[in-house]
Amino acid sequence: GIAIFAYLNHLSASPYRFFIVPGVMAYMVFIFTSYATKWSKELENPYTYLIPDSTIRKVWYATLIEHMRSLVDGCLITIPAAVVLRLTPVQAVLTVLIYVCLQATKLYFNVLSEALLGNILGNFGKQMMRLLGEGIVIMIAVLACVAGTLLVNVEFGFFALILSSVILTGLVAWGGSIAFSKMESLQ
Repeated sequence: GIAIFAYLNHLSASPYRFFIVPGVMAYMVFIFTSYATKWSKELENPYTYLIPDSTIRKVWYATLIEHMRSLVDGCLITIPAAVVLRLTPVQAVLTVLIYVCLQATKLYFNVLSEALLGNILGNFGKQMMRLLGEGIVIMIAVLACVAGTLLVNVEFGFFALILSSVILTGLVAWGGSIAFSKMESLQ
C-alpha cells in the first residue's frame, strides 16, 4: 500500500521520502495498540512461566517468535516501499529494524501493563497505559531521530531512533520481567 501511494504521488523525489515508511509503521503500531496479540493469550497459559531461566530470559524467549514475526512483517512492508522510494539498502534494513523495535515496544508494554494493572483497571486502563507508554517511547525516539538526522545524516538519525528505542524498550522489558515474576507466583 505504501509503495503504491508513493508511486502514484511521485514521492520518490521528495526530500522526506526516508521518513514515509517509518512514519506509517509508527502510526500503524500506535493505532493498533489496543488489539490483543497472541502474546496476551500466552500470559494466561501456565506453561509460559515454566521456562527454566531468569525472568528476563523467560520474557525474551516467550516473546522471541513475536520478534521474528515482526521482522518478516517489517520486510514485507519495507521492501516494496524501499524500491519505489529509492531507499538505499542500509536505509531499508534500518527501516525494518525500526519496525521490529516499535513492535517490541508494543509487546513489552503489553507485558508491563498486564503485570502492573492486571484486572484492577480492566482492559481500558491497560490500553491507556500502553498508549501512553508507547507514545512516550515513540516521541523520544523521534526526537533522537530528528537530532541525529540534523546533526549527521538520515542513516545516523535512524540509528539514533533504533538505539533510543532499544534502550527504552529494554527498560520496559526489564520492568515487565520483574512484574512477570510477580505474575508467575500468582499462577
